[in-house]
Amino acid sequence: MAGSNTQRRSDGGAPYSLGVPPAPTGRVAEAFAGFPDEHRPMLDSLRSLVFEVADEVGAGPLNEELKWGQPSYRSARPRESTPIRLASTADGEFVALLAHCQSSVIPDFRAMFPADFRYDGDRAILFRPEEDLQPDRLRLCIEHALRYRVPPSG
Repeated sequence: MAGSNTQRRSDGGAPYSLGVPPAPTGRVAEAFAGFPDEHRPMLDSLRSLVFEVADEVGAGPLNEELKWGQPSYRSARPRESTPIRLASTADGEFVALLAHCQSSVIPDFRAMFPADFRYDGDRAILFRPEEDLQPDRLRLCIEHALRYRVPPSG
């Protein structure tokens, strides 16, 4: 694995080894418990994908915390990433992967895959719970957010 082999726990506890991330704890666990039952498998898959991509690209350790009541993920290294959040839409129809609306994360991803995903402006990619996440493509969006402020090498 290319990246760090530890991640920061959401409860502030000792870092843990990567592989399958442990279940969320504390307020993050409460947020996951509050999601509709039919959304949790997809949200768990998105969370796992975030940790997997962070490890692959060396963006760890990650901070897992709540922002606006939603699980949020960013590099623990200052000025390296822009947060990614996971949520259910207010109407309960969609699962959302959100990025800061003033970042270029979602617009850049939409430019690569304009018709392959459903977008909510410049802030989110939306999924119906029964849809395929297309993880091979989605990991590009996650990597972009986790390395948002890292200058390209080369």
